[in-house]
Amino acid sequence: ALGENLEAFGFVDPEFLQELALEVIKNSYGPRTLAQYIDKFRITDQEVKQELAIEVAKNWYGAKLLAENIEKFGFEDQGFLKKLALEIVKQSYGAEALAKNIEKFRFEDREFKHKLAFEIMKRDQIVTVAENIEKFEFDNSDVMEDLSKFRGIKKFTGLNKETTIGLMKSPLWDWWQISEKSLAVIDTINSFCTELGIDLTDHIQVLERYFKYSEEYRPTLKKFVKSQNIIFNALKGKKSRALNRNIMNLRKIAEKYDSLIYVIENLVKMENDELQEKLFQWMYSTVWILTLGLSQEKYEWVHKINFFKRLYQLRDMDLRYSLVDKFVSQMKTIHTEEEFLNFITPRHAMFAKLALNDLKRKGPEVDKDRSFEESLRCRWKSFLRDGNKLTRLLTCLQQLDQSAHVTSEKISEYLSYFSKLSDKELLHELNSLSALLILEKEEEISFDVSNKSKKQISEYLNQAFEELIPGLTINDQERFQKVFFGDRHPEALCVYLAGFQMLPDDDREKMIEVMRLFITDIDQGQFKVNRYIGSEHLDKVFDSRAGLKEKWIESRSEPLDSYLPKQPADEEFKIVDYLKMKISDGHLPMGALPEALVSLMKHPETFSKEVLKTIEAELRKSHPRSEFLHDLQELKQRFKSEDRITEDLTIVNSDDPLDLFLCGTEVGGSCQRVGGSVGMNKCLMGYVVDGKHRIIAIKDSSGQIVGRAIFRLLYDEKNHTPVLFYERVYPGTLKDEYKEAMKAFALDCAKDIGLDLLSITRSGTCYDGVVKSYNGKAPYEYCDSSRGVHNEGYKIVGSYLLSARSSCEF
Repeated sequence: ALGENLEAFGFVDPEFLQELALEVIKNSYGPRTLAQYIDKFRITDQEVKQELAIEVAKNWYGAKLLAENIEKFGFEDQGFLKKLALEIVKQSYGAEALAKNIEKFRFEDREFKHKLAFEIMKRDQIVTVAENIEKFEFDNSDVMEDLSKFRGIKKFTGLNKETTIGLMKSPLWDWWQISEKSLAVIDTINSFCTELGIDLTDHIQVLERYFKYSEEYRPTLKKFVKSQNIIFNALKGKKSRALNRNIMNLRKIAEKYDSLIYVIENLVKMENDELQEKLFQWMYSTVWILTLGLSQEKYEWVHKINFFKRLYQLRDMDLRYSLVDKFVSQMKTIHTEEEFLNFITPRHAMFAKLALNDLKRKGPEVDKDRSFEESLRCRWKSFLRDGNKLTRLLTCLQQLDQSAHVTSEKISEYLSYFSKLSDKELLHELNSLSALLILEKEEEISFDVSNKSKKQISEYLNQAFEELIPGLTINDQERFQKVFFGDRHPEALCVYLAGFQMLPDDDREKMIEVMRLFITDIDQGQFKVNRYIGSEHLDKVFDSRAGLKEKWIESRSEPLDSYLPKQPADEEFKIVDYLKMKISDGHLPMGALPEALVSLMKHPETFSKEVLKTIEAELRKSHPRSEFLHDLQELKQRFKSEDRITEDLTIVNSDDPLDLFLCGTEVGGSCQRVGGSVGMNKCLMGYVVDGKHRIIAIKDSSGQIVGRAIFRLLYDEKNHTPVLFYERVYPGTLKDEYKEAMKAFALDCAKDIGLDLLSITRSGTCYDGVVKSYNGKAPYEYCDSSRGVHNEGYKIVGSYLLSARSSCEF
């Protein structure tokens, strides 16, 4: 409002207006104001105006408005405009607006425009680039024509398999021509076999199916090569040398494109629509960056090294984009195939060498003795072939490169130290360094060359935690590493602790103390013992029934298939009920509902992914920190297109510390995720350390949670008896048959324990009792059924009986 009505104040002093603008930028809405009304402040000092523009560009919505209103700033300096554009493009909304308004920046450097196009693609804006492709002035007319075909495609998800694969292959220099020729060669082989009376039908079909990429079950490259060899040997000497050459050439073509097609097929089968969309955007933009950034000859070399498959296996989106940039930059310095082969040899170390080259730019002392590079080449072969471990190494090297506190000398020390470690030791130390970098404690590390310990970084990490959490002492580093820095979200503990800095002093002290108890119990191997003692609530509940404690603490795991209903549940998803539930949870104030959301509640039949995107756009403008934005991501999962393979899924009644700690992070829609709002997720430790909580969860083969419900042991004050309580299932969009399986499993657990199972869900009969939770071990607790955050005992009003207790008493 100030910016819009500034003239009404009648200010004329330019110094005051400049000071006012510098004050406005500090406000949360300041960047938007200046982006739209900077001309009204009449600032003449170019340095001040540039400083303000950079700050505006760092704001997620200010970047968009800045790109749309860049002329109002009156910048002429091309160098600064380039710097500003690269800052704007870091924000997704800014990237989109920049693609639509790039002509307003009047860039004369075509190569920089191409770079911007690639940067914009990385922000999931490849459609926007396609819609505005002429503005980026690419030279290659074939590329322009192919990319222009993409304009009408608004999303990859929802397209059929053949169309999707066609989009992926379209940037390849020679794809369509080679594909048609290959199938023609196979037809010729078939004809020759018929003439000669040789039955090679099965093997010819393998070749055909391999090249018909829309086939549901395409043979593997290994199977293709086996059939190709059989055909070649069967026809050798019986027909022309030209045919034999064509048969051999089929193998070269298959090997050339197998890596790319492997990735495409994996993406087509992916169940998570949101992740699938992001990966398709990444894949398509990667193909384009390589096509436009490399000569045809160099692009041919890339196909020989399984480049796409190796990138895909890293499982880290930012890392993938970063490595593509590094790879293209490195390729521009290479002129011969021999140089290329030297660069990518050994192949298992290729990406790590790219990251190392970036670090070497910081100073000549980085890996001066080449000990780290030698370890990459020879010592860590199995480590670097493991996608998860390689991702850890690359992430850590990238963190070092981006750290403002680490000198080139210190980087050299790190690399020298790493080069002396075994695979297992390296993984532990990388995890520890990554944690220290998150905590911004990396500059405190000092290596003692006389110390033969292979855990020097881990020891510093322990010290850092002991400083953050007074009174904490970590004795068992192996156990500490295994629990908190394994394969499941190794960043989680540091992210959660970092959030405490936003809490009031009193809350922060309480949370630090409960974390001290938690980590100490893990360190001493006493977590599953101590969480069930020292609680007013559990003391009362366990005393009320002999043998209850032994039954309650018993874990259980079963194959999910054994609990799935014979007929899939066909219950309609009730979007209005879902929205009302989230509003009642306090995720969005009633007075701040976006118009599109109000419309959806009035017309639930319009529920679609496009409507959700409209709601998200409105909400990001009005309430950019709303918890409901996370709920929208959960809702989008309702539109996933394929069934999950259930053979590898298990259903558990768990008190595993990591299951409890990550129960809000590995599922959608939960405010108890480690990176969520600290006002809400401070309650997470209530689930973790208070033994009245367990979780009923579906887990995949990697141990990650697919769906979960908090399982509570409470007390009925009216009937003087303990009861079990089954909370809401997360994510709310979990398949109905999975929810039914979880409920059936919980009922079985209740039967084994011998207690009634209650729920707030209106099913079963109304329960006549007063369900109570007494004071527990954590300072805060979250309970969906009692509407939110509690710092003391609470009651649950209006519960329903899901089952009667077993006739078999203790």
